Amino acid sequence: MDNLWLFYGENTYFLNQELKRWKESFIEKHGDINIETLNGETCAVKDIIFACDAVPFLGEKRLVIVKNFISSQKSEETDRKKEDQKALIAYLKQVPSTCVLVFFEQSVDKRRALFKKIKEAGTIKEFENLKGTSLSQWILEEVNKRGGKIEFTNAQFLAEMTGRDVWQLNQEINKLLAYKEDKQISREDIEKTVSANFNVSIFAFVDAVGQRNAKKALDLFHGLLDRGESLQMIFYMIVRQFRLLLQVRYLLDKKFDYRTITSKLKLIPFQTPILCKQALNFSSEELKEIYRILFEIDIDIKTGKIPATQDNQKIFILVLERMIVKRGFLGGVTSVV
Repeated sequence: MDNLWLFYGENTYFLNQELKRWKESFIEKHGDINIETLNGETCAVKDIIFACDAVPFLGEKRLVIVKNFISSQKSEETDRKKEDQKALIAYLKQVPSTCVLVFFEQSVDKRRALFKKIKEAGTIKEFENLKGTSLSQWILEEVNKRGGKIEFTNAQFLAEMTGRDVWQLNQEINKLLAYKEDKQISREDIEKTVSANFNVSIFAFVDAVGQRNAKKALDLFHGLLDRGESLQMIFYMIVRQFRLLLQVRYLLDKKFDYRTITSKLKLIPFQTPILCKQALNFSSEELKEIYRILFEIDIDIKTGKIPATQDNQKIFILVLERMIVKRGFLGGVTSVV
């Protein structure tokens, strides 16, 4: 059947863009009056069947979009709901040729009977998150499509800056092209214009500590706070990053190669050389000492020695500032006051 579809996947940007293209194409041929969108979390099976069976108005076809129906179905359904689902599965064999039925989901359980039936009787399109070279290539193509130019290495840098968030990448590409009259995007343009993803900011913070640049580390730390990021989350991510660097440094000292380090720590391959470079900014003893300090701070928070409630964070912030200054004394900062 060419009138039964399932769109799903973690890449919600591509997912929504595909649906948008379908709707625009359908409107050109059949008009928007024959498009119906149902909320699958609240609609009943009979509503889906009724929408599909409806006769097109002044056109040849109807487009029925059902959002989040499959993911909203629970395994512990009532007998009535189970019967309804069986009825829908049976109905999928006879969706009228005047209707195109599209199920739209972010995630699906492939074990469910409804998924299996759509796979058997219709067409499934999965939209996966782009990674590594494929994401950089997409950036390159998008910039070119929108009348701009960017080198592949700068496309890689842009992807790293946004944490591979395609929604943010779309916005940043538009912002960069609006910012540049000649439409040629450089690394400097990206550094000036792009809002770094939370994880990227943490990474840059650790880099600054490793370079003994306390001023930059403090600026990044306060930048995260000014953006409204949770202090607890910032601390957690700093701990996580230094724990990872400690593991990477240990494996480097054991002479393991990138591939082995990637496998042992279950890293995304492109992260490995970046983490290795960052780990080499510290000696093993330095990393152990930093991790020990972070561990002690964590204990003090859990025992109440350091207040960490939303309305009482001054001491927590001061403790982290002092740690930053101590580790980055070569950057020329001797006081946080």
